[in-house]
Amino acid sequence: RGLDPPKCMASLQPNVRSARSAALCMQKTAAWWRSLNVSVTELAKSCKEASAVHAGKKRSCDSAQTTYEATFCSYRTQLTESCPMHDQCRTSAAAEQQQVQAKVKVAEASRKVQYIAATHIECYLDVLTARPEQQLALLKTCPSLQVSTSQLSVTYHEVPQGAACDVSSVALRPCQEPWLQARYKGEKWHSGAPTIACTPCDCSTFDCPTHYMLKADASSIPGNSVGQCC
Repeated sequence: RGLDPPKCMASLQPNVRSARSAALCMQKTAAWWRSLNVSVTELAKSCKEASAVHAGKKRSCDSAQTTYEATFCSYRTQLTESCPMHDQCRTSAAAEQQQVQAKVKVAEASRKVQYIAATHIECYLDVLTARPEQQLALLKTCPSLQVSTSQLSVTYHEVPQGAACDVSSVALRPCQEPWLQARYKGEKWHSGAPTIACTPCDCSTFDCPTHYMLKADASSIPGNSVGQCC
């Protein structure tokens, strides 16, 4: 190994009898020290550069973690708020559809009656304008005239099946122990690159149990428990 000292250093005891061997050992030792100084200097430089890279990467990872937790909280808020809004909007639209269809059905029936009446009127007008010898025969056909109104029929669609709004993916919140275990602590990299302190969602997104309500200033309180938020 390049940084191992000369073996003679272990038994170096300068005296008159071993002056020559001692001098040779000291020369080797001096050369070793010079080499060691260069190697240590280079290693120190490399260590400093690697430490700077590591520190920069750690800052980047820490920032990404904080952003991830804040983004998760934001997504959770939007999803849990959007689902009830979606259900309410769909219910309202379905009711409006029924009201519109009821009005259209009345209008459809009226138009069909008008069309049948107009067709019979045309038949009687044809009688009036026909030659005298044809009028009686034409008149007998008018009362029994079969009039098709299929071209005036309207198709009424049923309310389509609604899409399920699934909030199970955000059932757990940042900083709750199961959430930390699933996303950080349970990963192989965590032991070598532990995360910084988790930033919890503010209490405005916390679901208080029955008979509890959020604190008035919930949006300014970071928390994940009933005691903190409700």
